[in-house]
Amino acid sequence: MDGTPVGDKHPPYVVSDVGSNHMGSLDEAKSLIIMAAAAGTDACKFQKRDSAALYTKSFFDGPYNSEGAYGLTYFDGEH
Repeated sequence: MDGTPVGDKHPPYVVSDVGSNHMGSLDEAKSLIIMAAAAGTDACKFQKRDSAALYTKSFFDGPYNSEGAYGLTYFDGEH
């Protein structure tokens, strides 16, 4: 936080959970920060991870059927 008081007598401090939706791109992360700020958020939380090390190859190369998918496979969504 930037010195903004939080607590019962203060307005909510809103944190946007961007997660790994930046896909490892600094430009995408900055764009998401701008969108979150425009929506009224006070801060953003990010994740950076090596998804290929977390999942099996068959899962990573399998179909990515999510409505918000960036690609046809999970791998496509990470790059």
